[in-house]
Formats: sequence, C-alpha cells, structure tokens
Amino acid sequence: MASIDKRGDSYRIRVCRGYDEAGKKLKQYVMEWTPPEGMTPKKIEKELNCIATEFEIKCKNGDISAAGDPKLAEFCKTYLEIQENMLAPRTYEYYENLIRDLIVPMLGHIKMSELRPAHVQKFVQHIQTIPKRDGSMPSAATVKRKVACLQSIFRQAVKLQIIKTNPADAKSLTMPQVVRKKVEIITKQEAAKMIECLIGEPIGFQCAIQLAISTGARLGEIVALKFSDFDYDRCRVTFERSAYKVKSKPIGLKPPKDNDVRTVTIYPEVIELVKLLRRNGSAKHRSLVRHGRVVTGCSRNGTA
Repeated sequence: MASIDKRGDSYRIRVCRGYDEAGKKLKQYVMEWTPPEGMTPKKIEKELNCIATEFEIKCKNGDISAAGDPKLAEFCKTYLEIQENMLAPRTYEYYENLIRDLIVPMLGHIKMSELRPAHVQKFVQHIQTIPKRDGSMPSAATVKRKVACLQSIFRQAVKLQIIKTNPADAKSLTMPQVVRKKVEIITKQEAAKMIECLIGEPIGFQCAIQLAISTGARLGEIVALKFSDFDYDRCRVTFERSAYKVKSKPIGLKPPKDNDVRTVTIYPEVIELVKLLRRNGSAKHRSLVRHGRVVTGCSRNGTA
C-alpha cells in the first residue's frame, strides 16, 4: 500500500518495490503532489487518496520508472552507462566530456520532468557564444553536434518512461542553419601528381596513400588493415575494422562506420606494393597511428 507524508505544502507518495535477489531493499517509487490553492482539507484528502491509489497501480503495472524524477545530472550518469558499449568510442568520449563540461553545469540542476524546450533553446544560444580554442566562434555544424548529445539523452529518458516527451526535439527548437560544404574530389591529374611525389618515400607510406586514393577508405580503416585482408590473386582488399584513438588510452579497433564491411578491387600496382611491404616488413617499417597521423611501415601483429 502507498505511504503518504506531508512535506510543507506538498505530499510525498511512496510505493515499496520489494527486495532484490540478495535480500537488499530496492529503491522505492516516489512522486510528489501539491494541491491547488483554495482546495479544502477534505477535498485534498479525497484527491490525495485517488492519486496515491492510481500511482500504486501504475507502479505495479510497470508504468512508472524506479528512477522517479531525477535531475538531469543524475540521469546523465545512467545515460552514459547505457551508451558506453553502444556509441563509437570517440563519440562516447566526446559526449562524456560535453556532459561534464557543458550540459551538467548549465542544466544538470533541473529535474527531468521540469525541462522544457525553452531550457534547451537557452542552451543552444549559450553554446553559440563560446569561442573555440583558436578564438573563432562555433559553426552551425558544431552547435548542432553538441545539441545532438542533449537530444540523445532525452530520447533515452523517453524510452525509459522517465519523461513523456523530448524537450530537445528539433521541431521545438530554432537552430542555426548548417551550410553544407561542397565536397571536393581530387582529379586524376592531382592523384597522378601525388603518386609521383611518393617516389622515394618509405614503402609503408606509399601503401597507405595508394590505398586511400584507389579505395576512398577512411584513415582508420586503412591503418587497421592486416595482410590477411588482401586477396593477392584477385587484387582485392576487405575493410572489416577501423582503428581509433581515445585520449590516454591505447589504439583500439572497432567495426567500420555503420558496420560497412566491404571488399574493394584495387590496382595490381597497389597489390605489388603491399607484397613488397610484407616481404620487407621489419622494425624500421611499421605502420601505426600516432597522435592522429599515419607513420610508415607495418606492425608486428601483421597490420599493414
């Protein structure tokens, strides 16, 4: 049965959740109700009993979250726990830093149920005024990327039924317009000039650039290649992993973006370079990502 306690002008309603497998008492379901002004004590008692009964039924039916109505700062911890193995490592790192340095300081003190689009709009306006490290103001794309983190947090809260609607829904916000940049693709002449400039460079560096030109693969996908990923007879290479670097952690491997495992045909000349690298692979010919850039050669574990 629900228990009711008076707290100033409001009432706290609590419903027991029982015990876990270890016999530890679970956190109770909790809600607060404040009667409207002018309501008589008799009507308050009647309304309070109805609300408590309805709340208890919802709790037993699983319609109420045990988290109750946490503040945004508290829910962000839950969000990060859920997303730790769901987001790409570098995205998770970005969200973690953004939550700690910007979202929690500005909005963390507000209860989830009290957050409104107006709060998020103020957040949008605020981050537009924070200069970047080089002193320039953030672009519309940067603002959109930061707001995307907040939107993701609220979507998770809706899924867990902590809130009913997403206060950061794009339809409720006025966002700076993102101007899509025109993608510039190098011409055949520019590619030929680049290949010409590679003559005399270390073989590992030649392989990386040649593979980038001929496949269009991402940097992380290229540096994560192993010799076993190449089909030397058919002149093909399969991209099935990508390397990434998170601050203060060793280089890691993950599936390609959008799990886009694919096999690409490459020129015989590139295959010959890979064969040469494989034959000459030694301590002075290694290929690793260091400080976000490629250095030459191949690693001891067979990564090309």
